[in-house]
Amino acid sequence: MSGLDIHDIYPIFILLRITLFLPQLKSPRLSFINCTSEVLEQIFLGDVNLAEHLNINIPNRWTEFGEPPFRFVLNQLKKDPDHVNWWNWLPVLRSENMLVGNCGFKGPPQNGIVEIGYEVAEEYRGKGLATEIAVA
Repeated sequence: MSGLDIHDIYPIFILLRITLFLPQLKSPRLSFINCTSEVLEQIFLGDVNLAEHLNINIPNRWTEFGEPPFRFVLNQLKKDPDHVNWWNWLPVLRSENMLVGNCGFKGPPQNGIVEIGYEVAEEYRGKGLATEIAVA
C-alpha cells in the first residue's frame, strides 16, 4: 500500500461533494445566483426581464462579454444539466441588491483542476469584489 489511508482523502471527498451540490454560494458581501437554463433564457430576453425574474437591480452594463458565453453555457447544460453548478453564477451585491458581474467555472474539474473566470461591472471595480468572487 502507498501509506495513504481513507482518513487522508475523506475530508477532500466531503469538500468536493458539498461544492458539487451547493445550491448557492455566498461571500461576505455577495450572494450568487446559479445560471440555470431558466436564468440563462431570461438573460437572452434582456435586463428588464432578468431583473424582474430574479428580483434584483441591474446596472446599465453588467457584462462586457455579451450573450456568446451564456449561449455556450446553455448549450453545455442541454448536453449535461447535472453540471449546472460548474458553469455560470451571477454575483449580487447584497447591500444594493445589485448584479455586479458574472463569474463561474469553465466546466467540471479536469484532472482535479477547475478553471475560473469572472468579470465585475466597471462601476463596481476597485472595491475588492473580484477577489471576493474568486475566493467564494
